[in-house]
Amino acid sequence: MLRPVPVLAVLVIVTGAAFLLFGPQPLPSKAPALEIRTGPFAHDVYEGFLPVLARRWKGFSRPEDEQFGLSAALPDGALGLLGSPRIDTGGTFNTKGYENQAHLAASWRGYLFGSPLFVEGTFGGGLHDGHLLDGQKPDRNMGCRINFYESLSVGVTFWNGWSLAISYEHMSNADLCPPNEGLSNMGFRIIAPIE
Repeated sequence: MLRPVPVLAVLVIVTGAAFLLFGPQPLPSKAPALEIRTGPFAHDVYEGFLPVLARRWKGFSRPEDEQFGLSAALPDGALGLLGSPRIDTGGTFNTKGYENQAHLAASWRGYLFGSPLFVEGTFGGGLHDGHLLDGQKPDRNMGCRINFYESLSVGVTFWNGWSLAISYEHMSNADLCPPNEGLSNMGFRIIAPIE
């Protein structure tokens, strides 16, 4: 069973290979107006919200999701009090008939020390088509149809604004309507700018 540390090692290796192939790339002076995001995800990788306890990792034994999304820049100054987030919308679709989810959220990206490495966080709402109360394992009982959606990505911008990121996403209802088993997925995303 794969653990998060080897997956992060793969990201470092891919980042290094991209750097060697394409050389140092200047960071975009302004985020593109629109980004397309897609990539493979493992389904239901962690039992809980924040992936910090090793004993709660389920591993990457279910690589059965595909994520698609769009991220759009807001007009200059829009939501400036909130740090000028981007609007992020998309979905994670399960190829084996388990939970699919769609989300609409705000996202914030910060580059680390002027390097092409970045961290991106997302917070918003999500909708799923899974079970509410009566699911049997490995189905998740989500309690509510509409839930909170959060994600965290670590990535690198490597060529003409293209990026590669490892992303963790979580959807749950904060115990507003039990049960609250939630759903956590993790995978890689290619992020392509649209000018």
